[in-house]
Amino acid sequence: MPGKISGMKLSRVIETSAAVAGTSSRSAKVSTLAHILQEAVATHGRGHHCIEVVADYVAGTLPQRRVGVSWRGLRDLPQSAAQATLTIEQTDTALTVIAELSGGGSASKRRKAIRGLFARATLAEQRWLAALITGDLRQGASDGVLLQAIAQAAGVDDHIVRAAVMRAGYPGPVARVALAAPNEEAAMAALTA
Repeated sequence: MPGKISGMKLSRVIETSAAVAGTSSRSAKVSTLAHILQEAVATHGRGHHCIEVVADYVAGTLPQRRVGVSWRGLRDLPQSAAQATLTIEQTDTALTVIAELSGGGSASKRRKAIRGLFARATLAEQRWLAALITGDLRQGASDGVLLQAIAQAAGVDDHIVRAAVMRAGYPGPVARVALAAPNEEAAMAALTA
């Protein structure tokens, strides 16, 4: 079904990022991030990969960690899209493809793929994606704030989330596991396993 949009839009994450950056209240940041994580569950379903991606994005991190694109590779971008239609899943898939490009001709393929992704993004999305890709996204969602948000969204104590992140290495996978559980007891069991 061409043109059909399903899943959480990237613009929702960008709105959340702006809201978090726009407040100095730690509790407001935690609440805002917990809400977007719960929204990701409601949109995609428990345990869906996009929950992990949303957690990484609101933390200012690429799930792929690197995609092989620098600021120089983000110059001369195409005209931005007029409307926000890009979803989290589409963005993550495009960035995964870009990250996996290697070998002869990969620089040209990467440039073409970046232009394709950015042509589907609004100007605000282009700016946000450029900052995310280059590691220059500053929004005030430190790991401590994100871990509290994951705990709040899952209904568990934040020390359990912190311990799980220490084992996993990153908060994204922990958010996915914690929010896959149907209740607080199941979330605690999954995070302490």
